[in-house]
Amino acid sequence: MTGPLGKRTTIPTKYSPAVLYPIERAQQRKDRNVSDFLGYDIWNIYELLWLTTDEKIHKNEISIIIDANSKFTPESKSMKLYINSLVHLKFEDFSAVKDIIKKELEDLTRSDIEIGDVAYLSQESEQVAVTNSSYKLSHSENDKKIDKVVNFSAFRSLCPVTNQPDIASVQINGAFSSQDLDEISKYLGSFFNKPQFHEACVEEILENLQLNKYQIHSVTGFFERRGGIAIIPRRLV
Repeated sequence: MTGPLGKRTTIPTKYSPAVLYPIERAQQRKDRNVSDFLGYDIWNIYELLWLTTDEKIHKNEISIIIDANSKFTPESKSMKLYINSLVHLKFEDFSAVKDIIKKELEDLTRSDIEIGDVAYLSQESEQVAVTNSSYKLSHSENDKKIDKVVNFSAFRSLCPVTNQPDIASVQINGAFSSQDLDEISKYLGSFFNKPQFHEACVEEILENLQLNKYQIHSVTGFFERRGGIAIIPRRLV
């Protein structure tokens, strides 16, 4: 069995938790030097429609927070199909909606799930453009560094299933020199035509920055939404 991503699918006509398709984290990380990462994935859900028992339609936005070391993570299109199927149930209130989402995703991921508010990219961080290149990251030099949060805008990779571009702002918290920022900008540009899922991109970036002695605290990929869902992997040191 394979997931629905990249395939023509029909919209569920009833509540359908069975459409949720699990992806094993270990399989995603088979080429990484480490198998576990600190952090979590934030799934911003922008188009959550649900009905109350009096047939009134409601729309809410939520975030679903999944631990980075959950055994499984949902395939993105299967999540969209599942969220869309919730409109075929009737609920007493919004808390009941969040409860059923939490239960189904905890069963799928085999991990605790948090439901919260939608996460947004901070506009107060320093802005640095990504440089399109095939650059291989160099070691960080021992020059003067300043603690800051830097947003590397217009990062691009490719979906490994559909080959469509995935666009993100990559936010890195750490201590940097001006040379560090230039090196990282060119390194991030090397993902431009790289087929890789969101989570794997962020984990590879964090891993390579650490291997090359950059003083990093966290890496977060604020990927643009698709189908009303944005996936935001955050990995910590």
